[in-house]
Amino acid sequence: MKHILKKIGRILKKFFLINVINHLNKYRYAVNNHYGSSKEVSLLYEEYKTELNDQKFFELISEIYRNYSIDDKSFVEPRIISKYNDEKVWDQYLKRKTGEHYRLLITILKIIKSKKFLEIGTFRGASAKVILENYPIEKIHTFDLIPWDKFDGTFLEKRDFETGKISQHIDDLSKKRVFEKYHQEILESDFIFIDGPKNYNFEKQFLKYLFNFLENHKKGMTIILLDDVKLSTMCQIWRSIDHPKVILDLVGHWSGSGLIMIDNS
Repeated sequence: MKHILKKIGRILKKFFLINVINHLNKYRYAVNNHYGSSKEVSLLYEEYKTELNDQKFFELISEIYRNYSIDDKSFVEPRIISKYNDEKVWDQYLKRKTGEHYRLLITILKIIKSKKFLEIGTFRGASAKVILENYPIEKIHTFDLIPWDKFDGTFLEKRDFETGKISQHIDDLSKKRVFEKYHQEILESDFIFIDGPKNYNFEKQFLKYLFNFLENHKKGMTIILLDDVKLSTMCQIWRSIDHPKVILDLVGHWSGSGLIMIDNS
């Protein structure tokens, strides 16, 4: 009887853990603030390779770490524009030397000599504004479901759009017909930054379309930076990516800046 109860206990424990893991793969639980003590429930998935054969990717990683502190010396920190004092807290993100991705974006842009940048997740426009202030980009295409000027505070200004260097698209790229609508913008972008909702479903669907499209239609190299890959809803997605990839722990976002290279040279 005791043996049977132990066996039932093991089965129930396994069933419970499987359901908890499946739940955490798709839903986020976090306590966040803007002062460096944010906490997020996450999952840990094993990462391993049996060979390391992409020399170009490892050279890129080495150059990122080598240049990061050099680029920091000339980094310009934009400030949020708002009539609400509470919104000023967003400036704290841009002051961080590590634990955020803003300086990292500039370093990557400079190394690959990017001309066209595509961003998923405009939000308050911090990443886009950082690029406009720190790098001679030709064009930024930034996507969101909410216009940049509908927030209580924003880093962007109307004059940024008047230059023609940046365009915001209010669309959902996880929908196939929408993704197809922007094939040209995606094709022309040499650097894609994905900082979307992290709700599992969006990233899973969008990345499926994106990888398939780039593999079949893009010549040359595309660099992708996927944000928050350590979060509960992103771990499994990150693990499933079958391209040269690495998490830039030291110089990236505390929640995981995942660098991916698609090279069809």
